Formats: sequence, structure tokens, C-alpha cells
Amino acid sequence: MVLLLTVAVLTGTPPPESFLSYGRLPTWTGVAVDWEKQQPRVDLYSPSQYQGHAEYVSRGLKTGITFRTFKAQVRDPATRKYVPFFLYDLSGVNIARAGTRRLWAVRLEDYSYRDTDAQMTAAVLRLMATLQRTRKTPGLVVLAKSLKSKPNRGIAPQLEAAGVSWITLQGLLDASGARAVEVLNPGEAVGTLRIAEAGKLHQFGPRDIVIFKTLPKRVPPVGGIITLAAQTPLSHVNLLAKNRGTPNLYALSMDKLPGAHRQVNRLVRLKASSAKVVIEPLSLRRAERFWAKHPPKKVTIPEPVRGIRGVIDLNKGIHTTDTVGAKAANYARLRRLLPKLVRPGYALGFEHYFEVVEAGEASAVISRFLADRSKLDPKQLRERLRGIRRAIFATKVPPRTMLAIRRLLAGPMRHAKKIRLRSSTNCEDLAHFNGAGLYRSSGFWRHREDNNLQRGLQRVYASLWRPQAFLEREYFGIDHRRAAMAVLINEAFVDEAANGVILTIPGKPPTIWVNAQPGSRLVTNPAPGEIPEAFRFRMGASPPGKVITASSIGPVFVGRPGRKALLQELATATAQVHKALTAGRTGFGVDIEFKIMGRRLFFKQARLLHPNVP
Repeated sequence: MVLLLTVAVLTGTPPPESFLSYGRLPTWTGVAVDWEKQQPRVDLYSPSQYQGHAEYVSRGLKTGITFRTFKAQVRDPATRKYVPFFLYDLSGVNIARAGTRRLWAVRLEDYSYRDTDAQMTAAVLRLMATLQRTRKTPGLVVLAKSLKSKPNRGIAPQLEAAGVSWITLQGLLDASGARAVEVLNPGEAVGTLRIAEAGKLHQFGPRDIVIFKTLPKRVPPVGGIITLAAQTPLSHVNLLAKNRGTPNLYALSMDKLPGAHRQVNRLVRLKASSAKVVIEPLSLRRAERFWAKHPPKKVTIPEPVRGIRGVIDLNKGIHTTDTVGAKAANYARLRRLLPKLVRPGYALGFEHYFEVVEAGEASAVISRFLADRSKLDPKQLRERLRGIRRAIFATKVPPRTMLAIRRLLAGPMRHAKKIRLRSSTNCEDLAHFNGAGLYRSSGFWRHREDNNLQRGLQRVYASLWRPQAFLEREYFGIDHRRAAMAVLINEAFVDEAANGVILTIPGKPPTIWVNAQPGSRLVTNPAPGEIPEAFRFRMGASPPGKVITASSIGPVFVGRPGRKALLQELATATAQVHKALTAGRTGFGVDIEFKIMGRRLFFKQARLLHPNVP
């Protein structure tokens, strides 16, 4: 009630609906408008009516601007017209500064601002002055802990000098009662406790337990994962951890991990469970005994079929991993199962990849690299892999491959403005090897020239030899000589209304777990401070069931009656996919990525989840 009055005072209007951030804090979405004028105004809007700040400015304010234009008018201080923010209710949280309790806080959404520290300080002070123009209660500004984000704690002294109080996002989570430590994938690991530094991830291996200061976009094969930033259960980091069987947890600070400071760069045992987390010193003898009892898994991949040229129509016939790669084969199966929810798909077989590799120097470079692998240190390994990728980029894609895609765009995909060239290897999306995020895809706008199309295909082919992909295959004992790249081709999703990830968790009945965000905001690798909408329900029950967290940006399904039918369609289709993909397998679940375009639901991909998923 306290902040409801505050919001009304700040805006001069009745407050719109709020939502819960981090499962704890009532939150309002807002935009400071007319930033270029002498006196900006503050608008709060309904997150169920407008999918994010950009949509509010475009539709709510009737400007009609695109998301790209909106970003340009937010990021650059010289052309800034809008400042998007979130307003948090602290009436249920005991936070005081200078002897005064603070009842609200504001956080600028991170749009990769181009401001200097002085410009960022001025922007924050101006926003606070705008919010407090008719203030009745004192507030705080939320700063990022990481200096890579803006605004961050680096400008705290300037804010304090101007009389503005602040708190880090981690401090806000801590004060509001968010979990200080959460184990997302329980287990036990032994290794040297390390702290990751930017650009040095290649130094870590399976006998390291690594502490990441922020949520990493990729994680090399390590013994254990600890992040000092909150994770979501469906993030790529956690899915990767579950696929590997790697213990994974987050802590809001090192202080929340008793003894961790003293054990850095020492050999330790990590025991992580829902009940507690233990980090204890261990002798080398006991560590070697543990490693001997827990060797990495060995995965055998299918031999790629050669000789198939031209575009393959995935909408007809049966397609397998050895001919079009696992991603394309799964897509074809998904298309047959749910033709109304899956867009038409096509593929290039493995022969097109081998034609590029064998036409230039890449084949010889790969052979020499694999022969020398055991003698290479991490730096040499990365350099040799870079040499393979350079050789692929230096080799032109055969004209017949380019012509085949152009004919596809002129024929069956003539209505697609943009297509997606997606990696589809024989070493991903397998029952015992997930490979999520290892390889690259590339977009291509139909009006672009052939050199852009060629570059996109080269980017996909070269990604087979990225360090993270190579090391992941090596960790699972995969034969690199068998590894090959096919390409899945489908219409790209442009300007989606929402996107998300679904997991099905084995049980009687299985559980459906959904994470979603409005627009194109990432769910699997969320930006700092962003929390997706998360809920779960039993298969066959009415969704959404138990709500875990509300989106920190705006609702997708929860609290949106207009999407009730769409949510039920998602639940029904998910049950069909789970039944089809897990048939004949015990303990497996499925991982599904989906999009909402306008008022329609689409499934983007589906793959099996190893029984390590709890």
C-alpha cells in the first residue's frame, strides 16, 4: 500500500498493475519520456498490455518506432529520448541509508549504454530528480556490481556526493530474502578451486572447480560450477551441467560459501545438495582415487553419410542423424508430429561441408592438428583450432550449394524475408550428448548478396572447430574424425512477441517446467538482473500450476487471460513431444524451445534430456 501511494505521487495517476521480481519484490515497469527536453516525465505502464519498454513507446505512445530505433534512442547520450527502468516496492524490506528507511528503488534497464562515467552519473541523477519531483518517500538507485554493466557501482562516490543513495542488485536480492545459495544440479566434485578471469576460460579443465563472478555465456568442461550471480534452472549453463553430470550452484557472494576464500587455488571436494553446500580441502591421493572412480563418459556418434547433394526437404520422408544431423532430424520429426506449430524445414547434408573442407587446406590442417593434439598446451590448442577455422573461411562454398539455396528462396521459401542457417551436427542433441550452445548458426536476409550467404555458411561450418565445441567432444571421448556439419534451414523468427524454454521432468506423471520472457529477451542466457517467468505443472493438469518467479520484464502467460488458450495448446503439444521423443527410453525428458509470433505458438526445436535432469 505504501508504494501504491508513492507510485501515484510520482506519476500523478493511479498506478498500473505490478508483478513480482525475483519472487519477492512488487515491481512496476516504466520509461522516462522526453529525455531531450528540459523536464522529462515518468510513465508507468501495464506489463500485460505492452511487452516491454520498446513496445510501450511504439504502441502506447503511438510513435511506431522499431526496437532498433528505440535502442538507438536509449543507448547514446547524444540522441537519448527515453530511459527505461524498473521501480521496486521496498515496503516489505528493511533497507535504510543515512538513518532513513528506503521504501522504493529504481533500476535502469541495461541497454549497453555508451555513456562515460560522468554522463552515466548525470543520467542517474536526472532520473532520480524526475522521480522525486513530487516525492513523499525516500528511494534508492540500484547499481550493477559488475563494472562491465551500466550504471555500475563505479559511479557510487559521485552519487553519494550528490546525496543519492544506492544499492547493488545483489544487495537488493540479499536484503529482500532471495536465496543466498541455490543448488541447481546437485552432486559431488573434486578439483582445484579456481576463480575465473575474463578471457582465460581455456585454462580450466575437468579437474577444476570454477567460480564465475558473473553468469558465463559458455563453460568449458570443468569438475564443478559456482556462479556469483543468480542462475535460472533452464539456463544453458545449467542444462550443460545436467548433461555433463556436473555439480552447479550459485551464491550471491563468496561470503555465502563458508571457507571458499581460504581454499582458492587448492585441491578441494565440493558436495552440493539441496540441504547444504560443503567445500573442504582434500589430499592429492584421495583426489586421484575419486577421479579414478568417476571417469568421463564415452559417447559414440554416427558415421556421417556422404554423397547427398542439394537441398533436402524435411517435410517429406524420414530423416536421420547420419544424413542431416541430429538437429535437423529432430526438427523433421517435430514437423511431422505438430505441422501447425512447426514451420517447414530444409537441410543441406554433410557432403556440402566436406566439399568446403576438402577443397582447400582445412582437411590437411585438421589431420595435422589431431595428430599433434596430445602435445599441445591450451594456448597452442586454441591457435591451431583458429587455423582450422581460417582455412574454412578461406575456401569458397561451391556455386551449386549457393544456387541450391537461392532456388529454395525462389520456391518453397519465397515468402521468407529472412532464413536461419542452423548448425546440425552428428555430435549434438543426442540421447547422451546434449551439445547445447556449442555450434553457431547464422541468419541471412534474402535480399543480401551471395558473399553474405557464403559467409554465413562458412561461419556454421567453422564452428565445428570452436575451442568449446572441441573440448566438449573431447571430454566425452568423441572421435573428432567422425564429427561433421550439416545445415538446418528454416524461416527466421523476426519480432517475436515472446520466447521460452520447456523442460519435461520424468515422473508419474512427468512435470512440465516453463521459462519465458517477452520479445526476444534471452531465457537460456539472461542478461544481468533479468529473471524469466517460471512455472511448472504436472502433465495433464491445468497450467500454469506453481509459479516460481515472475518475469522481471513483463508477463508472458501468468496473469494474462488472453493467452490462456495458447498456454493450454503449449501444454498439450509438450505432452505429445515428450511421449514421442521418450518412447522406449527410461527416465528421459525433453528440452523444447518455443516462440510466440503475434497470437500463434511455434516450436523451434526439441531434443532429449539425459536422465541426469532431476
